[in-house]
Amino acid sequence: MHTLELAAPAAGTWSLPLTLYSVLPQKGGNKDEALNGATQRAAADLMSNPAWQGKTVVIVWEHKHIANTKLERAFSGEQVTLRQLLGLDKLKDVPETWPSGNYDYFWIVDYAEGSTASAGFRMVKQDSAGTHASLPSNDWGAPNGLTAKSQCDLKGAE
Repeated sequence: MHTLELAAPAAGTWSLPLTLYSVLPQKGGNKDEALNGATQRAAADLMSNPAWQGKTVVIVWEHKHIANTKLERAFSGEQVTLRQLLGLDKLKDVPETWPSGNYDYFWIVDYAEGSTASAGFRMVKQDSAGTHASLPSNDWGAPNGLTAKSQCDLKGAE
């Protein structure tokens, strides 16, 4: 639900629909396997659906399934992260793992027209201003400074 809560306001301001690749709560099943399947479906759709060609696509995803060496090792021989599935693992300077305490970065990937090979990558930190200026704005991999008093999810906090 977090990805929907994050993406819905922006999509609404752009008057654009959301495409969801949801995973229902798993009872006794392996959550990683279910999320791996959703990640694989999303990447396959992105890379093969003509509707996305030549477009700017914003993907909001669970950190662990964007880039995570531990998850990749656990499912050796299978591509399970967006980093692998979108060919980012072949590019220089693409982090191998997305730190759990970083929320305000964009990974921007460029593709040449008609190609499924990623041609460029850059990581951009989001600047929050105005009423959002007090949000955590930690550098990549640095603690986000959240405390129990913040009532936030403390993943990645000191």
